[in-house]
Amino acid sequence: MDETSSLPIKPEITENPLTPPYKNKKLMILLIAIGLFVVFGSIGGGLWAFIQGQKDMQTIVQSQKSEFAEVQNTYDDVRNILDSIPTSPPSGNTDLLDNSKSKSIPSQYDDVLGVEEELGIDQNRKLSEEYKKGIKHLEVIKKNNRKIEALSQSNPTVSIFIPQNADLIRETDRFVDTSSALLTYLQKVNTFEINSTMVGYQVGLAIQEAVVRAGDDDSVTNLEKKIQEIDTLYDEFKSINIDAIPENLQIDHTEKLVTFDEDVEIFNQILIAFQEKNVKLLEKTLQSIIIQGQGTTNDSKVKFKTFWYENELINTITNLSDRWNEYGRLIGLSE
Repeated sequence: MDETSSLPIKPEITENPLTPPYKNKKLMILLIAIGLFVVFGSIGGGLWAFIQGQKDMQTIVQSQKSEFAEVQNTYDDVRNILDSIPTSPPSGNTDLLDNSKSKSIPSQYDDVLGVEEELGIDQNRKLSEEYKKGIKHLEVIKKNNRKIEALSQSNPTVSIFIPQNADLIRETDRFVDTSSALLTYLQKVNTFEINSTMVGYQVGLAIQEAVVRAGDDDSVTNLEKKIQEIDTLYDEFKSINIDAIPENLQIDHTEKLVTFDEDVEIFNQILIAFQEKNVKLLEKTLQSIIIQGQGTTNDSKVKFKTFWYENELINTITNLSDRWNEYGRLIGLSE
C-alpha cells in the first residue's frame, strides 16, 4: 500500500479573500449617491419640463385670448360700419329720370371719392378690410390649437399635470371653420357689390348720355357695352359658393340672385327701348329699375344688420372667448 495515500488531504487555498468592511461601506455610499442623483435628476428634469411646458402653454393661450379679442373687435367694427350706412338710398338715384334730361353729362372720372361716398362704396371698402382682418385672426386661432395639441404630445408633464381642453379646442376649430367660410363669402359678395355699384353708376351715366344724344348709334353702343358688364357680374355672382354659410344667408343669397336676374332683364329692356326709339317703354323700364332698386337696397341693408346682431355663429364668440379666459386662469395666467 502506498504510504502517501494514507496522508490527510489538505484543502486547496483559493485566492478570493473577503472584501474588507470599509470597502463595502464605500460601495454602498457610491450606489446610494448614484441612486439619489438619478432620482433627483429625474425629479429635476420632470419639474423643469413641467415649468417649461406650463410657460409654453401660457404663451399660446395668451395669444388665443388676444386673437379672440381681436375677432370680437372686428365684429363690433362691422356692426358700427353697418350702423353708419343710411337705410334710405342717395337722392341721386331717385332723380335719375330728371337728371337724364340734363344737357350736361358728368364724366365717369369726376370726383371718384365723392361718387364712392354717395353710393356707399366707402363703407364697402371698410367692410372689406374688416373681413380680411377677421380671417387673419381666425387663422392664428386655429394655428394656436395645433400648437397646444403638439405641446401636449411632446411634453408628458403637460398632458399629466396641466388641465386638458380637448372639447374647447374642438369647438374652437368648428367656430373658426364656419366663421372663416362666412367671412370669405362676405368678402366675395362685398367685392361683387362694389363692382356692381360702380357698373350700375356707369350704366346710369350711359343712359343719361343716350337720352341727351337722342339715342344715337354711339351712345346706344356704349350703353350696350355697359349692360354686358352687368351680365358678366351676374355670372360671377352665380358662381359664389354658398354651401358653408348659414341657411338664412343662403336664402338671402338666392333671393338676391332672383332680384339681380330681374334687374338684368330690365336693363336689357332699356337697351331695346333705345334701339327701337320706344319712349314709353323707356320711361316704364326706368321707373321700374328705380323703384325696384330702392326697395331691394333698403330690405337688404336691414336684413344684413339683423344678421350681424342676431346670428348665433357670430354671437358664439363671446362664449368661446370667456371659456379661453377661464382656461387661462386654470393654467396660471393672470387677467
